[in-house]
Amino acid sequence: MSQYFFNYNKDDDKDKSKDISLEDEVINSQPIEELSKSKSSFGKSKNKIIFYVIVIIAIIGYAIFSASKNVNFEKVIDDIKEEDVSNTTEETLSTEMFNLIDKPTNNYNYEILINITENNIEKVYTFYGTRLSEKYLIMKKVDNVLEKYYQDLNIYYKVVDNNYIQVTAEQIYPINYSYLTIDLINSYIEKSNLVLESINYKEQSMLYNYETSVSDVLLDQVSNNDVFAIFEKYSSDSYQLSIDYTNVVKHSNNSISNCLVTITYTEIGKITTLEDN
Repeated sequence: MSQYFFNYNKDDDKDKSKDISLEDEVINSQPIEELSKSKSSFGKSKNKIIFYVIVIIAIIGYAIFSASKNVNFEKVIDDIKEEDVSNTTEETLSTEMFNLIDKPTNNYNYEILINITENNIEKVYTFYGTRLSEKYLIMKKVDNVLEKYYQDLNIYYKVVDNNYIQVTAEQIYPINYSYLTIDLINSYIEKSNLVLESINYKEQSMLYNYETSVSDVLLDQVSNNDVFAIFEKYSSDSYQLSIDYTNVVKHSNNSISNCLVTITYTEIGKITTLEDN
């Protein structure tokens, strides 16, 4: 009986000690876990705050940099535009800004496009060739038909099977030939009002827009209210004229509703002989 009681108490004590140790472990582990969770949560919050601060600083820095960059770029462009361009002569612009080509005189290759609408029918005439002094090679293309001419002073020849047949300017050109000569166009420009002067920095070219009175062309007629436009473009390798002759030619032919002429000059001053193109 006593042995049994002793053994019972001993086992009971063991169970009690186990329960106490488990309770101690539970009690001791709870603060550690809570502290660990608290530290982990604080660390995560701290990392988030640091991250957001870095992001905000980066955004502010980028905005300041972008703003300063834009301001500097606009200032450079403004400085270029304001660098005495308005007071600079055409010759100075040609040599100092873009090395623009010289205005043609009597030595160049050329291409003339004449777009005419007559009786609501549009037709395009193409001329190209070479000028050397007072001699011209003239290639004419209309409706895919190519014709060859030569001009010596004011005498014109059509080349047919290696034969030279004398013709007139009226048989070659659909409008008055004088409207296509560089000397006469220059005289129009001298009498014109400069409407717009612009610089294309990307293309490195200068463009002038003139407004000319028709009465300056048709000296025998009074047409003070009619004007026509001339566009003059200089670049490093070409000189181009675009002219709206509609109001000019309508005085002699009412059936014409549109007449646009574009003349492009290249190889200025470099021609040594007339060549077939």
